Amino acid sequence: MKLNFREMRNRAGYTLETAADRMGLSPSQVSRIESGTSDTSLRRTQEFAQLYGCTAAELIRDPKDGVVETFHLTILKDVILGVDGFITKNQLDLTSDRKAELIVSFFKMEADRLKDDPTGEVDLDRYQSIIAALT
Repeated sequence: MKLNFREMRNRAGYTLETAADRMGLSPSQVSRIESGTSDTSLRRTQEFAQLYGCTAAELIRDPKDGVVETFHLTILKDVILGVDGFITKNQLDLTSDRKAELIVSFFKMEADRLKDDPTGEVDLDRYQSIIAALT
C-alpha cells in the first residue's frame, strides 16, 4: 500500500511543522507516519484527511494510478469482517479506537503476507493468539 500523507500535506500548503502543530503531534511523528515507518489509527488518518481537505482514501491511494487497489480493498473488507466476527463471537468490549487499531494492524500484516499471492485469502485464524493477547 502506498501512502500519500506527504503529497496531500504539500497540496494543502502545510509545512511539516504546521501540520504537526495542528494535529498535536511532533514533526518527527508526522514524518514517520508520512514515510510509513510509524502506524497511525483510522481516526487519526481521518483527522489528517480533514486537515488536508481530502478523504482518508486519498491518503492511501497509489500515487502512480490514483486509485486504491481493489486487492487492498478486498483485504480490508475481509479483515474488518473477521475482526468484527471475532469480537462478537468472544463478546469483547473494545473501544472504537482499539477495534480500529486491530483492523489497521491486521490489514497491514495480511496485505504484506498476500502481496506475493494476490489470489490468496485473508486468514485471521493465524492471529488469534495475538488478538487474544491484545484484548
